[in-house]
Amino acid sequence: MIFLGGGPVQYREVQGCESNLFLGLFKCFQVLQGGCESGFTHYTQRPNDSRLLWIKGQMKNVTVKQIDFSERAKIFNQGDAFVLDCGPEGIWTVFGTSTSVGERMKAAQLVEFIQEERKKDYAHFSCRFGDNDDQMKEFWRRVGGEVPVLAQSAVAADNEKALHAQGSAKRLMKISDARTGSVEYFEVPNPTRASFETNDCFIAWDGLFCWVWNGKGSNKVEQRSSVSIAQSYVNQYLPNHKVSIVTIHEGNEPADFKKMWGK
Repeated sequence: MIFLGGGPVQYREVQGCESNLFLGLFKCFQVLQGGCESGFTHYTQRPNDSRLLWIKGQMKNVTVKQIDFSERAKIFNQGDAFVLDCGPEGIWTVFGTSTSVGERMKAAQLVEFIQEERKKDYAHFSCRFGDNDDQMKEFWRRVGGEVPVLAQSAVAADNEKALHAQGSAKRLMKISDARTGSVEYFEVPNPTRASFETNDCFIAWDGLFCWVWNGKGSNKVEQRSSVSIAQSYVNQYLPNHKVSIVTIHEGNEPADFKKMWGK
């Protein structure tokens, strides 16, 4: 790993809870339903099927996710933008009262992309939650009926509650085989940057990431065990399981780690 300056940093991302660092790699991160046809999978794309797209995020990290119409009651909110793509029957863009500039721009770009991809200039209607005109009424009819619009999506609120439930207090688990010859792990009380020891591996939780830190003197057995132990830790202690697990090596810690734990 000479060209990487040492051991690489390995990130484990979970759909629906992608880190800002990961989202920053894309101009627009889209999660769509469907599939790719292969020898084992036969997928037929039906371009005229209606689809509902949820646009959320800030200027640099805007995501687009396709959602089921049945989810609208917990998804529709005043802080995001939505695009209803009904193919040749038209495209509806609906904004909340506090939709960000980045979300509005991405919605406009998405509609333009759909038009260019199909080489068709379908009718486009721009609405806002709370409007009572014919186009907004048609939007509600096509998504399955009007529902109350939340101030914040229930999905986002649930994720935020889960994160607070996990707690922002730092926790540190030491992984070592020095005492018995077999890999053991135990919690380190009142952890600080000085708690990390070069001859062992550690699992560090800081409220944002679950870090797997491999000391320079740790052995291969400890390093291999640390990843599976980290996954078990996430499953047991972090209720929503949507946590980024990041494997790093001593001396090559990224900025996010140094910000939370020190250099």
